[in-house]
Amino acid sequence: ATFAVLPGIILITFGDEDTRSSETYVVRSVAGYDMYRLGRTNRTIRRVLKSRISVGQGVKNIERILATPPIYPWWIMLLDYIVI
Repeated sequence: ATFAVLPGIILITFGDEDTRSSETYVVRSVAGYDMYRLGRTNRTIRRVLKSRISVGQGVKNIERILATPPIYPWWIMLLDYIVI
């Protein structure tokens, strides 16, 4: 997998050497990084790279990660921006 981080988005590309194909996903980043989701995504990528799961299963995992609600409510995140 390869990553490109730009303000507001993260591009993630998964390549499959067997079929010589790739899939690119655009992850929108609102106002910072959700380290919990980033960690889950990283674990999924490592599992794909080590052939523990298929690319298709990795994509499904990332779709589930994207669909999960944030861990912290909006008001805690607002306090975080005020304090930092």
